[in-house]
Amino acid sequence: MLSKARTHTFHFDHVHIQWNQQVPLHQQETWELSYIITGSGARIIGDVVENFSKGEVILIPPNIPHCWSFDESVHDREGKIENITIVFENDFLESCKNLFPELFNPISELQNNENAVSFKDELLEKLQILMTSMIHQNSIERVSSFIKLLELISYCKDMQVVGRPVIENKKEKKMQEIYLFILSNFQRNITLEEISKSVGMQKSSFCVFFKKMTGKSFFHLFNRIQN
Repeated sequence: MLSKARTHTFHFDHVHIQWNQQVPLHQQETWELSYIITGSGARIIGDVVENFSKGEVILIPPNIPHCWSFDESVHDREGKIENITIVFENDFLESCKNLFPELFNPISELQNNENAVSFKDELLEKLQILMTSMIHQNSIERVSSFIKLLELISYCKDMQVVGRPVIENKKEKKMQEIYLFILSNFQRNITLEEISKSVGMQKSSFCVFFKKMTGKSFFHLFNRIQN
C-alpha cells in the first residue's frame, strides 16, 4: 500500500470479497476514508467497539487502530461483502493546502481532528455517490473526484465521533485484546469464563476491570453488538 502511494496521489481500493477476508486489526500513518457498500457487523476504531451497517462512510485519522468484523449472514447475491477504501498521506493534504488556497483553512481544521468520524444526511449521500462513481474512473478522473471529496469532508461541521486514539498503556492493550475477542466471536454466545480466560483474568477481576474501563457490564456491551 505504501509503495503504491509513492506513485499515486492516493490509494483507491474497491473490494468485493467473502465476509471473512477483511484486513485484521491494524493502524497506519495515513488517513483512511471507508465506505461500506454491502455488509454489516461489529468494528473496533481506537477505543470504541460498536455495530456498523451498510451505507456508512468513516474517516479515520492516522495512527488509530481499527478493523471491521463482518456478519457472515449479511451479503449480496454472490455471498460477498463490498466496500471502498481511500488511503492518503498527510503530505498530500499539505500539498493541497499549498496548491489550493481555498482549501487551506478547512484542511487545517480537518488535520486538527484526532478522532475517527462518520457522516450523515445529505453529506453522506454525496460521499456515497462520489465514491461509487470513482470505481469506474481512470486515475486522472479519480484525482478530480478526490479533491471534491476533500472539499466535502473538510467543510463538514456535523460529524459523529466513532473512535478515538488509544493511549498506549497496559490497560488499553488489555481492552484491545478483549475487543478483538468480541469481534472474532460476536456471532455466537460468549460465556464469561471464555472471555476472561482468553485475556488471562479471573471472572471477578475481569468484570470489575471491564466495568471500570467502559462504564458498562460486559454483557450489556456484548448484547448491544449482537442485536
